[in-house]
Amino acid sequence: MEALSAADLLDVWEQGASADVHERAMLLLAHARPEVQTGALGAVPLGRRDADLLRLRQATFGRRMAAVTSCPECGERLDLELDAAAIAVRPGDAAAPHVVVAGSELSIRPPTTDDLIAVRDEAVAAGSDRDLARRSLLTRLVDGDVLAPAAEIEAAIERAIAESDPALDVSVALACPACAAEWETTIDVPAYLWEEVVASARRLALEVAELAAAYGWREEDVLRLSAWRRRLYVGLAAE
Repeated sequence: MEALSAADLLDVWEQGASADVHERAMLLLAHARPEVQTGALGAVPLGRRDADLLRLRQATFGRRMAAVTSCPECGERLDLELDAAAIAVRPGDAAAPHVVVAGSELSIRPPTTDDLIAVRDEAVAAGSDRDLARRSLLTRLVDGDVLAPAAEIEAAIERAIAESDPALDVSVALACPACAAEWETTIDVPAYLWEEVVASARRLALEVAELAAAYGWREEDVLRLSAWRRRLYVGLAAE
């Protein structure tokens, strides 16, 4: 997979500045999956999407992922260093699993970004709370006659989705060095990658501005330079 170039980073930052989290995820996915038509990106299963974004992240920024969290028991701050290759989970085949719940056979498909956007729009229009939005999402994923109690159906849907697409939940096991508490935390791959893109694009913009002011170079000329050479010339300009 090709890394995001310097020009790509600035373009993605510009295009996603006024977008929401789902639109940003698809914007990044367009670079990870250039063979997929833009209109079809929202139909990529979430597990496959996040696996592809992790690969794009590794190609662009390397395997090391730094993060900060706190212990849910004692509040101790934890500085994490994760390995993108180690936490990447191979996505399932995205085939629709069939489950039987109280005599009802249900065909369940994996969720997509399009589903999240549709549920978001419904929630905004109806003022729905989080539980109603969750039920709306699960309902969208089911094809079959529903005869079982709602709670039983919801549990069966969630189990089937998790089994068919393990990459849907990117999580790591943590332990607190202060109180020895253990827990798992989920990594929001699109959000994490977006923060890195913004931070990197900001640094690029500063380098472009400094080199343009010092040497009169155009943005495209600066972006063609390697990161090492940009830093070299920025340092020389400051002497």
